[in-house]
Amino acid sequence: RALYGIDFLQEVVVETLNDVFDPKEVARGSALAKLDKGKKKKKKKKKKNDDEQEVVAEPEPKMLTDEEKQAIADAAADAAKPFGIAEAMVAPATRSDFGDYQVNAAMGLAKAVGMNPRECAAKIVEGIMPKLGHLMEEPEIAGPGFINLKFK
Repeated sequence: RALYGIDFLQEVVVETLNDVFDPKEVARGSALAKLDKGKKKKKKKKKKNDDEQEVVAEPEPKMLTDEEKQAIADAAADAAKPFGIAEAMVAPATRSDFGDYQVNAAMGLAKAVGMNPRECAAKIVEGIMPKLGHLMEEPEIAGPGFINLKFK
């Protein structure tokens, strides 16, 4: 019987990410999410001499047109590469009661794919179970979207 460890799990998660999520669409979604991030207006409080505070709105940044946003998203998609070990985010579990390993990929992917992290984690679990089911207990999705893995 072979020994399976983090390298094997990373390979399985990377393969699953590339099967379940299109790296080009993830790059596109991530770029658009970052562009939309700056929409909220920030207000600075400016102190006056007599301790009263005056609210001063910061000047609005130049708004991008939809065509400019699409061009940026297209460039991100064109530059996208398949998922790798860094995106799989497989690490030894931080506590033994969490299992042997944890996968944190859903946390970073969720916004780019338009899902909440738990939904994203469920998709990842669905993809890894056929590959790991004979070796691992049923993965547990914990907290906002962490995947805990435990060998049988």
